[in-house]
Amino acid sequence: PICNGGTLFSTISEVGAGDTGAFNSRNNNVLITGTNSVWNNSEDLYVGYGSNSWDNSLIISNGATVFSGFSALGHDNNTSNNSVLVTGTGSVWNVSGDLAVGSYLGSSNTLVISAGGAVLSSVGLVGGAGFGGPTSNNLVLVTGSGSVWSNQSALQMGNEGSANNLVISNGGALFDDSAFVGNSFSTNNTVMVSGSGSLWENNSGLTVGLYGSSNLLAITGGSVVASYAFIGQSDADFLGLASNNVIRVDSGSLLVTSPDGSGTLVVSPSGGNGSLILNGGSVTVDS
Repeated sequence: PICNGGTLFSTISEVGAGDTGAFNSRNNNVLITGTNSVWNNSEDLYVGYGSNSWDNSLIISNGATVFSGFSALGHDNNTSNNSVLVTGTGSVWNVSGDLAVGSYLGSSNTLVISAGGAVLSSVGLVGGAGFGGPTSNNLVLVTGSGSVWSNQSALQMGNEGSANNLVISNGGALFDDSAFVGNSFSTNNTVMVSGSGSLWENNSGLTVGLYGSSNLLAITGGSVVASYAFIGQSDADFLGLASNNVIRVDSGSLLVTSPDGSGTLVVSPSGGNGSLILNGGSVTVDS
């Protein structure tokens, strides 16, 4: 472990390195804990890297800090069940590049931000880094008051992958510029916002189903905010019709608003089959 104010400097780090020729790299663990304890990676950080790298973990707790460039949980074919936990007030993972939870066919990897922990990144990717093929069954959980995942640019769910999940609960918060749930032909990806005080704030737009199908945003408490929202974005001429994408509000609120009053909610722009379901709570739109 790195603890008691200790500091480790590195360039590129791999927790579980299946690319080294030692396949089946499993059960490798790194713990950074305590105020002023720091792991500073000047470039990439991987938790589960290379074929058959499983069950590796990174824990950042009790006010510790990790710095890295591009970072990924589960990076390559058959990399699965790798995890990162950022927990406790003042605990921070500061990613200067993109953060991918599952990339290059990685599946069933998990990022948990809890009890006031924070993750800062440029672009957030849940299920795919936009190259190398689809990933599936990856999970991000942001839970507890003061827990935050903040993306300077976009959040992308899916990227041709399927069954990836993002949960914001019990006062957790997610911030980004724009978001895509089910990006680029991906299917069955889900975001759930639940519990009092939970917040998902998109500085600009939110799209559920960008050329994808059966993607879901479920609001069962808390608030989702965007300047515009599309349910099922299609391109019938080249990329096909989005289908069966849903925003469902059971309680809590969806607020679509912009400073100039032009906030817009559109169901199935350019064709396709999308749904807005209001079982409770509220949906408020500028126009």
